[in-house]
Amino acid sequence: MEVKKLLKSKVIKASALLGLSLLSLNTNAQTNVTVDANATWLSAMLWFTNVPGEPFENYAGDWPLDALKTTLNTTDNTVSLYPNYSAYTPGDPTWSNGPIGNKIMLALSYVQDDALVGQNMTFSGTVISNTLVDGYTVQAFIKVLDANYSSPPLAELVIELDEEGNFTLPANVGQYPAAAHVQYGFMTRGLNANPVDEAAFGKMVVGGGEPGQPSTDTTVTIDNDSNLIGYANWFQLDGTTYINGGEWGVDALKTVVNTDNTLDLHPNFSAYGDGTDAEWANGAVGTRVFEGNTYVQDDALAGQTFNYTGHTISNTLATGYTGIAFVKIFDANYANLQMTTAPLVAGEDFNIVATAAAGSHVQYGYSVTGVNANPTQESALGFARVGQESTSGLTDLVKKSVAIYPNPATNALNIAAQDGIDSVQIFNMLGQKVIDANPNQATATINVSGFKAGVYIVNTIANGKQSSARFIKQ
Repeated sequence: MEVKKLLKSKVIKASALLGLSLLSLNTNAQTNVTVDANATWLSAMLWFTNVPGEPFENYAGDWPLDALKTTLNTTDNTVSLYPNYSAYTPGDPTWSNGPIGNKIMLALSYVQDDALVGQNMTFSGTVISNTLVDGYTVQAFIKVLDANYSSPPLAELVIELDEEGNFTLPANVGQYPAAAHVQYGFMTRGLNANPVDEAAFGKMVVGGGEPGQPSTDTTVTIDNDSNLIGYANWFQLDGTTYINGGEWGVDALKTVVNTDNTLDLHPNFSAYGDGTDAEWANGAVGTRVFEGNTYVQDDALAGQTFNYTGHTISNTLATGYTGIAFVKIFDANYANLQMTTAPLVAGEDFNIVATAAAGSHVQYGYSVTGVNANPTQESALGFARVGQESTSGLTDLVKKSVAIYPNPATNALNIAAQDGIDSVQIFNMLGQKVIDANPNQATATINVSGFKAGVYIVNTIANGKQSSARFIKQ
């Protein structure tokens, strides 16, 4: 079977790879940052030789913003991005070629906010005007660097700015080390310019803006033409103590591929066996928290911003079992992982927007997690049926998102939703309800200090919409 894309058609051979546990990852808060002229802006300059291929020549380190040239207007909350004029030196062939410059300058104007580590984030803004002449470009960027600011960065996501209007750049920086550094801002690129041309060469003016749907290169979905891979991880009943993992047949997970372009995602019954193996069964119940991942791997998505879309037709999974859609992006060495998830809410589309750096390994699919089940309970434990997105269009995840943080939590768990939280229910991995609250407000703080260490399921209803996530109690 082949991977079917809605906007582009590329076929790759998918292979089963290590299945990093979803349970071992954090559900990260969603944070939206925008252009703020009153923030603390930093600046740096790189330059390249003005020859084909533009080999990197030097890194100048910090340059004053006004030398870049970048201008902050705190009254109007705008940032103006110009070609660089301070490097032009008449008569010096290193920096000038007669009346024009002789280096390609890359000016970085940015904000650093290391508190964003551990978050799903978007960087948004508005291009108010753009009068830059041909040859000069501006990109918005998000960078994640290690503790020592080593090159290359751990992640670098960019979007080209040209036409007037809103821009949105999403990133998941939740899976990087706590000592990492997060930067977001703008890169202005072009020939170092003669100051006499300043009025003619123009500028780009950007301001704040609400996040919208990011522009994407392609949209992917899972259907009967998808090359599905199965992978399982299993844990002690505390949900955090990892035991093992490996490739697992899609049909053994159990994921049922229907002829009408739908999948049925069940709890796993194959691990229970016949009930005589104490490793997997204790009388009539299972003894492991089992995580079954059904996914497509498509490394052709590396270097792109893409949508993963689908529709949850129904979800009758019993309490204690969680079904999610996910996108996982590994780095080239499978050493770091970005993951974004969406709950499977009956009757709703899901739309996960992700940006994969060049050289990444990209997986998208579904996961069902809960105690390995006794086959006699199959009808009682239910399943989630998923398919292609409905005709109603894409779900606006930014507006519907429910943020849960910190994760792991020790004493307090914070829950936030733009539309207000109607109810919160928390279950342990045995399906026992430990919290049942009705905050009826935009944010809620739950005291979890008395919880036993382990994984818990948080079910929330916000503005009539149900959401499910997990958190780890330390």
